[in-house]
Amino acid sequence: MNTRSTLAVLLSGMLLFTACVPSLPFLSDDEEEVVVARPVTTIERPTVTVERGAIIDAVRVLGRVVAESEESLFFKQNGRLKGIYIQYNQPVVAGTLLADLEIGALETQIENSELSLEDLQRNLTKARSQAASSQADVTLAELAVEQAERDLEKAQEALTITQGGPTATEFAQAQTAYTKAAADLAAAENAVLLDQEAFDKAQRDLNNFQAGAPVDLRVQREIALSNAEQAYSAAQARVSQLQSGGADTSVLNAQNALTDAQNAVVVERSKLLNEIDHQNLRLKGAEDRLNQAKSDYGEDSDQYRDEERRLAAVALEVRWETNIRLCQLVDPPAPGCFEIRDGQVTDNPVTVTAPLPNTQMAKLWNALQAAQINFDLAQAQSANPLPEAQANLEQARFDLEQAQQALAAVGDDLTIALATAELTFNAAQAAVAKARADLDVAREAWDIVQSGVDDDAVREAQLLVATREANLVKVKANLEQALINAADAGNVAKLENDLKRSRANHALLLEQLADSRLVAPFDGVIQFIQGKAGETVSAYGPIIGLADPSKLIITADLSEDDSAKVALEQTADLTLDAFPSVVLQGVITKLPTSLVTTQGIVQDRSIRIEVDWPQDGAEIGMLARVTITVQHKDDVLKVPIESVKRSGRRTFVEFMDGDIKRAKNVEIGIQTETEVEILSGLEEGFVILQGQ
Repeated sequence: MNTRSTLAVLLSGMLLFTACVPSLPFLSDDEEEVVVARPVTTIERPTVTVERGAIIDAVRVLGRVVAESEESLFFKQNGRLKGIYIQYNQPVVAGTLLADLEIGALETQIENSELSLEDLQRNLTKARSQAASSQADVTLAELAVEQAERDLEKAQEALTITQGGPTATEFAQAQTAYTKAAADLAAAENAVLLDQEAFDKAQRDLNNFQAGAPVDLRVQREIALSNAEQAYSAAQARVSQLQSGGADTSVLNAQNALTDAQNAVVVERSKLLNEIDHQNLRLKGAEDRLNQAKSDYGEDSDQYRDEERRLAAVALEVRWETNIRLCQLVDPPAPGCFEIRDGQVTDNPVTVTAPLPNTQMAKLWNALQAAQINFDLAQAQSANPLPEAQANLEQARFDLEQAQQALAAVGDDLTIALATAELTFNAAQAAVAKARADLDVAREAWDIVQSGVDDDAVREAQLLVATREANLVKVKANLEQALINAADAGNVAKLENDLKRSRANHALLLEQLADSRLVAPFDGVIQFIQGKAGETVSAYGPIIGLADPSKLIITADLSEDDSAKVALEQTADLTLDAFPSVVLQGVITKLPTSLVTTQGIVQDRSIRIEVDWPQDGAEIGMLARVTITVQHKDDVLKVPIESVKRSGRRTFVEFMDGDIKRAKNVEIGIQTETEVEILSGLEEGFVILQGQ
C-alpha cells in the first residue's frame, strides 16, 4: 500500500470515529459555557449547592515529643570500650564521665610530654635572657659608636675653626653681643638704683608712719577723706536745697568740673612733651660725648668704649622714658608709642586710646572721663534733679565710708608696699649679677675673636681630635665583639621551633585522651546505651543518647507540599494523650532545611514547635497530633474540591441545564483537602455537579 492510500484510509477512519463519539466540552478561555451536543438523560449525577461560609486550610501531621537539647554521643576513633559508667534513664550532670576507651600507654606519654615541655621552656627562657643581655650590649655599643663619631666630628670642626681664626660673622656677632651685654648691665644697674630708691622710700614711709610722722600715702588718703566729706556735705546740701524748692546748680558745677579736668589734661600733656624734649637732649649729649671721645682718643681707646657703653645705656633709658610718656599722650594719640611687655619696650607699634595705667595722665584722663559723664548726666537729669541728687548723696555716703576705711588701712598698705618693693629690689640685684656675668662671657668671647689664631688652642684642638679618633677605634672594636657574643648567645630560634613542635605533639596527645572519653555536655537523662565494656566500637558510631527533659518540644516531618505552606512564628494546635480534651498551643521555631554532608545534600523535612505546657505530664517519645492553620477566611463561596475540574490553564465546574450538561469557568482561591474557595464565576445557591 502506497503512502497516499494509507492517508486516505486514516482520514476516513477519523471521520467515522468523530461521527460516532459524542461531543466533548472543549472550551476556550473566553467562553462562559459549552452545550454538550448529546443530551444526557439516562445517568443521574449527584449535585451540590454553592454555599457561603468559612474555609480553613490547615496542615495536619503526626509529631513526637523530644527534648530541645539532645545529643547522640560517639567516639571519634576506633577502639575497645574500657567501661560504661551510667545506666539507661539515669540523670547526669554536665561534665560527668559516661564512658571511655582503653588508651594503653597514652597517659604515660602525656606525662613525659609535659616534662619535656617544662625542660624546653626553661632552656628557652635561659636562652632568651642571654640573647637579651647580648642584644643590650650590642645596643649600648652601637650608641657608643654613634656618640664617638659625633664627638670626633665636633672636634674636627673645632680644629678647623681654630686653625682658620674667627670669621667676619663671628667677629660681628661677638662685638654685638659685647655691646648688648654692656648696655644690659648699665640698664640693670640703673634699674637697681631706682628700685633701691623705691625700697628706701617705702621703708621710710613705714617708719615715719609707725613713728607718727606724716607720710605721703596717709596725707593722700587724708586729703581723699576730706574730699569725700566735702562731697558728702555738698550732696546733703544739694538734696536739702532741692527739697526746699531751691534752684539746681548741678549742671553749672558739673560744667566747671569738666573744664577743670580738661585744663588739667592739657597741662599734664604739655609737661610730658617737655620731658620728652629733655630725654632727647640727654641722648644728644651722650652722642656728642661719644663723638668727642672718638675725635680725642680714637675708636680703639678705652675712653671711646666707655662712652659707647654709656651711650647704649642712655639710649635704652631714653627709649623707655620717652615711650612711657608717648604712650600717655592721647586725644589725639601721638606717633611712636610701642607696646610694653615684661618690662621691656618692644618693636610693636600700638594705637593709644587711653594713657598707661597708674600714671598721672591716666588719673587725669579718668577724672576727665568721669567729669564728662557727670556733666552729661547732669544735663539729662536737669528736668527732675531730686532723684539724681538723692542717688548722689547715697554714692557720696558710700565714698566717705570707703575713704575712712582706706585711711584706717594705711599701715597695712605701707607694709605690703615695703614687702613688694623689697622683692622688686632683690630681683633687680639678681638681674645686675646676671648682667655682669653675661658681660664677662661676652668680653671673653670678644677678646678671643680679636686675638686671631691661637697656637695653644690649635694644639689643644689637635690633641682632642687624636683622642677622639682613638676612642672611636676602641668603641668600634667593642661593637664587633658584642655582635659576636650576640650571635653565640643561645640558639633561640631553634629552641622556639622545638617548643612549638613539642606543644603541638602534647596537644595531639591531649586531644587523643579527650577523644577516648565521653563526657556529658549538659545536664540530662540517658536515653540509650549501645555496647558494653570489652566490645570494639567504631569511630562516630552512636554509643550513648543524652537528652535534657527540663524543656520539651515537638518535632514533625512535613511533605514537600506542606513544607512550602508553613512559616516561622506560625501557631499550631496540639493534642496529646497525656492531656485529654486539651488543645495545646505551640509556635513553629524551625523550618525544613537542606543539610550539606559528606554524602551530599540531605533534605531535612522536620519542623520544631515550642509548646506552652500547662503542667507536667509530657514525656520524651509521646506522639502528638499537630494542626497548623495556614489560611483562614470567613464568609466566602466554597464548593467540594472534587467539583472543580481543570483542563490546561482553565478551571471550571459542571452543572445541568435541563437535560444538558454545561460547564462554567471559575476563579479559585484557598484549596483544602475537601473544599475550594470560589472567587468568581458562581453565586451562592447555584447547583453544580458534585463530581467524582
